[in-house]
Amino acid sequence: MKNIRKIPFLRPNLVKQDTFTNYLAQIEQSRLYSNYGPLNTLFENRVLTEYYEGNRAVLTFNNATSGLMLAINQSNGLKGGLH
Repeated sequence: MKNIRKIPFLRPNLVKQDTFTNYLAQIEQSRLYSNYGPLNTLFENRVLTEYYEGNRAVLTFNNATSGLMLAINQSNGLKGGLH
């Protein structure tokens, strides 16, 4: 029998639990399990600061389709936006 080399295919590289346990504890403590909870706001502000230096706006969505539909809809009025 030949030596078969196993190549991991589509093996997820998940975030380790200890990196998000603190966030889960904060959610549990606030008892706000919503899009407008303190951690969602923290996430939006962090993205705004780290990627856009605070000069734009960031909004989270429940799924990518909703976000793309709004982005396309809103870009129609912008110069150079999608037409």
